[in-house]
Amino acid sequence: TLFAKCKKNQYWGKGGAGMMFICSEDDTVLLLLRASWVDQPNTWGVAGGGLGGEDWNDTPIEDPITNDAIFLRTARKEVKEECGSLPPKFNNSQIIKKTEYEDCGFRYITFIADITLDQKEKWNLVSNDGETDQFLWAKKSTLKKRSRPGGKSLDRKSTRLNSSHVK
Repeated sequence: TLFAKCKKNQYWGKGGAGMMFICSEDDTVLLLLRASWVDQPNTWGVAGGGLGGEDWNDTPIEDPITNDAIFLRTARKEVKEECGSLPPKFNNSQIIKKTEYEDCGFRYITFIADITLDQKEKWNLVSNDGETDQFLWAKKSTLKKRSRPGGKSLDRKSTRLNSSHVK
């Protein structure tokens, strides 16, 4: 059967969601350095995590979750945990697109939001759950030149945030 070929034993539930923040005004993207104790430690990524509630991790993966509002709620919750808050005056209308990964019932949606330079500069980034060791706004062009899958070789010197932006 189709589900016999799934990678479902690699997943930690039925789905997850995250949010990537870009700032078109200065062509940057927010990256988070994952702590050493979490899955995929010491790699750069975006805020995100698994769906919660209603025993979704215990129900069969063959019954996929199809309500995108659940994914958006999860993405917003994960941003608050991993970044301390959403950007000041953030509105869902700032979400410009989404990407989806699906494998035999497991779904992960990443929402991409374009925030203003003013929102970026006023956003007090702080890890509420300890999963994030560092925040940085990286120039997209720098990422294309210096990053690899998994983000392990990202050049921290050229993209490190000013320490006044990190708590």
